Amino acid sequence: EAQAFLESLSSANFTVSDVTTSPGTRNPGAPFTTSTLQQEANSKLGFGSRATMSSAQKLYQEGKITYIRTDSTTLSGQAIAAAVDYIKSRYGEEYSQVRQFKTKPSSAQEAHEANRPTDMSAEKGSSNDYDQKLYDLIRRRTLASQMAPAKLEKTVVTISISTSQLSFEAKGEVIIFDGFLKVYG
Repeated sequence: EAQAFLESLSSANFTVSDVTTSPGTRNPGAPFTTSTLQQEANSKLGFGSRATMSSAQKLYQEGKITYIRTDSTTLSGQAIAAAVDYIKSRYGEEYSQVRQFKTKPSSAQEAHEANRPTDMSAEKGSSNDYDQKLYDLIRRRTLASQMAPAKLEKTVVTISISTSQLSFEAKGEVIIFDGFLKVYG
């Protein structure tokens, strides 16, 4: 079937029959819980769970991040205020949007707040490259959680085929305003 379809296209003419654009947004993720930190460190940095927890433990013991074993996505008022101050001074007012994330599971242990840096303005968390990569991931995710959504323009182009009722569709999106993607994209 596929071969026959491809052969039918050899003499076809293709025309753009429709172009539609629509606005869209992309919102930042919540600050890290223990499990989301492990997942993201694995996918973005290639760190295993044990390595992630060992590195996070060192950062915690050095006072660079909050307690690492938590199910909470909540940030303290003080942490939010520090993030907002940093975002406004570094990127501008339009990049700031205060959010308080709620932890969904009723069984969640919320004695501690989400994983976050103790000092939002400190870019350096460790002299060890491995630990610094994890610190940077935690810091950028925390800052992004308090930033404006990214504004997108989504485009769908429909391409008609002269020899068929079928059509091709091409989809794409362009970032109009980067928002939180400026720090966590």
